[in-house]
Amino acid sequence: YHTERHAKFSYSVVADGCSWGEKSRLAAQIAVTTIKQTLDERLMDPRAIHSAHDLGIILLEAFKNAQNQIG
Repeated sequence: YHTERHAKFSYSVVADGCSWGEKSRLAAQIAVTTIKQTLDERLMDPRAIHSAHDLGIILLEAFKNAQNQIG
């Protein structure tokens, strides 16, 4: 897991490999790292979010990036 705190917002990223072995643990680590990187990049732009819909698009992008990294 990872928790990030900023002046105007905070977020946590949680992924669980469900104790299904090394591959699942690695996939969870990759997911947390990739989602954190995407959110850090996108949320630092003050023009990125104007609505809950904008935030949803950024979250979906983060999940897609994580899935692509996991393969």
